[in-house]
Amino acid sequence: ENVTILIINPSESEEEINTFASKKGNIYTLLHITQDSQIGIHQIILKHNGEEIATTSFEILENQ
Repeated sequence: ENVTILIINPSESEEEINTFASKKGNIYTLLHITQDSQIGIHQIILKHNGEEIATTSFEILENQ
């Protein structure tokens, strides 16, 4: 099944990743976090057939 991962960055810009879910519902993708990634909270929204089915977030902290 096709799924869409929508990432909303702290600047409110959006990045969309289209990937596939396995028959068991497992989803794998790579997200590169580098020293150029935006500092702050990134929202993650998982969509299937255009419907939001899950959300989570992660935070990137400043390197100290």
